[in-house]
Amino acid sequence: MKKILFLLCFLMIFQLSCATVTECTREHVEKSPYSSKNAVEKELNSNEQNKVVRLLFEAPWCNACKRLGVLMSQAGVEDRVLRLNIDETWAFISSRKIGINSVPTLVELRRDHPPVVVHGPDKIVMHLMIK
Repeated sequence: MKKILFLLCFLMIFQLSCATVTECTREHVEKSPYSSKNAVEKELNSNEQNKVVRLLFEAPWCNACKRLGVLMSQAGVEDRVLRLNIDETWAFISSRKIGINSVPTLVELRRDHPPVVVHGPDKIVMHLMIK
């Protein structure tokens, strides 16, 4: 009898928790700086003729990537790239398909042009500032 009551209570609580949608309003929760797979695919599949897509492959454990984040913020160019975390499987596989073996690496893609690959925080920031 106790098991049945426990099971019924559990099911009621489970249904209530699934039925309610709550939005996180905690200020200490940071939004991820990394782009989602859907956002990257949307940009890559865009039909714009002169579209430039810049993919920045990086990792949260990489000290050079952390330095790059600070430099991009100081230069005001962080909105010019799609940041990909290579710790995510899809981003890691994409980096290997492109031929990237180190982070941070910027890959600039344009229709009818060969990809431009830039390695290292300083060179990446300079490239983003010029373009």
